[in-house]
Amino acid sequence: MPPIDLIARVQDIRAKLERDFYRNEYQFQLDLFQTVGRGYDGHLYFWPDLLTGYIAFEKDRRLAIVSVSEDGIEVPKIYLYDEVVANTPRSAVSRINGLEATSYLDDLHKAYCQFADRDACYNILLFAHAGLVFESYGDFQGLGLGEVVDKGYIYPGSNTSLLFENGTSLVLDNYAVVTKSLESVADGKSPDVKSSRRSFKTSLPKSPYGAAASKIVTTPTAIPGYPKPVLTSSDGAIHGYYLASPSASDTAVLVVRSFVPTSQKEFQKVAEDFISKARNDGKTKIILDFTSNTGGFTFSAIDLYGQFFPKTPVQDFHRVRRTAAFDILAKIGSNEAIVPDLNNISNSDAIDRYRQPFNYRYDLNKDRRNFNNLGSMLYGPRYQGDNYTSIKRLDYKAPYLSDNGTIWSEGIEITGYDSRTNFTQPFPASSILLLTDGTCSSACFTIAKSLISQGVKSIVFGGRPHLNKTQSLGGARSLRAWSFEEIRSAALKFSEFATEEEKKLLDLYQELPLQRSTFAGVNIGDLMFEEDVKAGTGVSGQMRRVDADCRLFYTASMVRDIREIWEAAAARRWGGGKCAVGGFEHD
Repeated sequence: MPPIDLIARVQDIRAKLERDFYRNEYQFQLDLFQTVGRGYDGHLYFWPDLLTGYIAFEKDRRLAIVSVSEDGIEVPKIYLYDEVVANTPRSAVSRINGLEATSYLDDLHKAYCQFADRDACYNILLFAHAGLVFESYGDFQGLGLGEVVDKGYIYPGSNTSLLFENGTSLVLDNYAVVTKSLESVADGKSPDVKSSRRSFKTSLPKSPYGAAASKIVTTPTAIPGYPKPVLTSSDGAIHGYYLASPSASDTAVLVVRSFVPTSQKEFQKVAEDFISKARNDGKTKIILDFTSNTGGFTFSAIDLYGQFFPKTPVQDFHRVRRTAAFDILAKIGSNEAIVPDLNNISNSDAIDRYRQPFNYRYDLNKDRRNFNNLGSMLYGPRYQGDNYTSIKRLDYKAPYLSDNGTIWSEGIEITGYDSRTNFTQPFPASSILLLTDGTCSSACFTIAKSLISQGVKSIVFGGRPHLNKTQSLGGARSLRAWSFEEIRSAALKFSEFATEEEKKLLDLYQELPLQRSTFAGVNIGDLMFEEDVKAGTGVSGQMRRVDADCRLFYTASMVRDIREIWEAAAARRWGGGKCAVGGFEHD
């Protein structure tokens, strides 16, 4: 994706406001939304209230599209999903809204995308089996410009036209859907505008490792788009299968759609039981399907990693870009007189104050030892004019990582630590295959990069119609993300312990951005690659590529049946099958 100077662009928007450049509120909010969106980072987002809270756009009927190759190797073309699924005669889409189809789709997400990888952005426009859980058929249904299921936020024009290679065409009207009434709104001071502003909660985040990049939808027990599982969690976040073909009958598949389970304990148990059952049933290989997984709870992801590699620590190196406000919060939050040590905490509010990234006692240093003092955590190297903390890692032996029902209990202990140290590695790295569509982000990225570091190979499906390498992990690379509400909460909670000068700075974090947005947040923990930590390059993981070992395109049979995807992946990894790009050496 092209680079952008966000600070300069926001300053430009401010200058435009001061000279009354925008004709209306919608134009201003659209410019702001697209500017932040061009950061192409799922942990950086600002959804203005008028743009994303009142009106969305959709087509007058479902118009899902797929990218289909004849054999998974030949460059694919765009087709209508319904025609492919029905296995009726079909013709490829040659033009959309008068432009060459693939170019149109590639350009669509330059205005907004949560991934820095263009092939990942391309994939989320298309149908994916994992999307059926949310009744979604791809972002193209919503014109690719928003994250409401099958709806978009940016006005796409009055219709969408498709021209097919056989000369036929299809034109669908685009409609606005009013999601909240504007009937009595005359201006920004109208009662309805005031009452629609979000109420502000002052509680600190329970854990800074939660999911912030994507809105979470509760799923039913049934799993649309998938066959009957061998095992599944009640919410469908994790489920397992066995392959049936003679050539892959020794292969299991563990699908992890999301790391935001209803119960982290159940998530852990389903993974543990499925791995054990697969081994007992004679399965010697396993595919980890992380398709459409944009992250979630870090501890659930890291525990799953521990179930496969219980003796090798996860790669959780991270740092925080310091600001004056962060330094103030670090000074206050690390003061034992204000925030007691864990052993002296007796209420949930105190534990919430302790479990913050600016408390030097909360994390470990890069060697997994305690920081000696605030300075050893706070004052890390300076790169490209920016100040950073020292490299930090998570503490998996902390008391809050337990299921003992105490006030700080996270609900699980991490496999490989404490009472779960008796686990053994269930499969060698050569018998594990990571399967993605490039959208793996956040907590998903953390576990996937750690698996790859242990020698696990990866295969990626889809992407733009070219024969170059594509990334298996194209999403956000940060270990922590905070909503604006959580940032405001921290500033408010700790300002009572600040000096008058410090309060002036913390008071800059006001409620207005919260009131005028439906969803807003930022990354506060850059994930770092181990090789960059050792070399001292200072380069964030967000700036590094993680190319897949093998790339395949989807075929029509894969669109109809997800098991065809798994069978194709197994055939390439262990059966000597040919990849469209790359390949696997014999282990």
